[in-house]
Amino acid sequence: MNNVLAPVLIAILLIISGCSNNGSSNAQTGVYPGKAIEGVSGVAWALESDFNGELSGPLVTEATTYFSDDQTLYAVDTKTGEQKWTHQTNGGILKPVLVEGIVSYIDKTGIHALRAQSGELVWERERNKDTMIAMSVGSLNHILFHEILEDGRTTFKALNIETGKESWSFGERVLSTPIVVGDKLYIPSMDQVHVLNEKSGKEIDIIEMKMQALSIAVRDNLMIAEYNDFNRSIHAFDLKSHDHKWEYVLEEIEGMGPRANMILLDDKVLLTYVRSGEVVMLDGKTGKELWKKVLGTPWFAHIYGGTFNDPIVAEDTLYISVWEGQNEQRKAYAGYSTLFALDVNTGNEQWRYQEDDFINYSPSLIDNGMVIVTNNGIKAYKGGSNVEKSDPAPSNED
Repeated sequence: MNNVLAPVLIAILLIISGCSNNGSSNAQTGVYPGKAIEGVSGVAWALESDFNGELSGPLVTEATTYFSDDQTLYAVDTKTGEQKWTHQTNGGILKPVLVEGIVSYIDKTGIHALRAQSGELVWERERNKDTMIAMSVGSLNHILFHEILEDGRTTFKALNIETGKESWSFGERVLSTPIVVGDKLYIPSMDQVHVLNEKSGKEIDIIEMKMQALSIAVRDNLMIAEYNDFNRSIHAFDLKSHDHKWEYVLEEIEGMGPRANMILLDDKVLLTYVRSGEVVMLDGKTGKELWKKVLGTPWFAHIYGGTFNDPIVAEDTLYISVWEGQNEQRKAYAGYSTLFALDVNTGNEQWRYQEDDFINYSPSLIDNGMVIVTNNGIKAYKGGSNVEKSDPAPSNED
């Protein structure tokens, strides 16, 4: 990469990576359709050795869990942890994507697609030396990704999942990861959100906004956008009429407002601010604040980039892992992670489970269990009556 291209790409990659909810549809929306687990009764399996570097975020299905270290993509049985296949990569990768039985991933050489069952290579798309490929999501028929050109233009492209051939491309200043909802794509670009047909790439609608959206979330007839303003304000739009419905601004902001992760539920909007530790639930129709909590230790945001990982939701339960405690050797660092289960309607704690290692990404729910990635490897929890491993740790509430 030449010296002119490098700083431009770094700035753009930071914007894009901050907006990504990469992976399956559950991971992208943050909402899982299965049953909530009532606690962690133990560990079903754990793989905690012989990895080269940190692990990527996992792509988890009921049958198979996919993850990688700096050299290898692994496929293991989700129920047992038994290895199904491995595939050598060219350095570390972003979280893999699964579409129609094909697992794809991005590394420093380009995009690669494998058969999900066997790991057999299906196709590859090499990266041009004057471009950068950043982030990908899966849709009904395509692998979707950003291609960043030498002059800083960012184009959004769709590759046919079976052949790897380009189906269509869109835009020159696409800095945010799109939201995939059925056969539609919602792509923020400057002060507009473009709605495309996923199969053809044809633009079918444009939603005008007063400012660039850093990220968006879509469910049913509601779109939530986080503006790139001083307050990082949250705005709700009706997708049919395009009417602006409400605005929410997090109170007591010192300096530039923190970035929000947004999850849309049936009638609510969940906002989580990883750097400040705030968890906020809003009424989806009015934007009224229903409840707010502060989790974790603010100091840890300077070390880990946040006080907790992005949450997930199943039924009426919110799951979120928080860095807590104190490292005995490095006093300014956390000592462990705690997995909290909160009631979606009230914010009240249902249970907690102390993980003696650190949980590095959002957890992934499976049938009567949960898969997590830690500093030392990857493991699956067994759902059931919760094992109380620690005394309740303090958290601040409004």
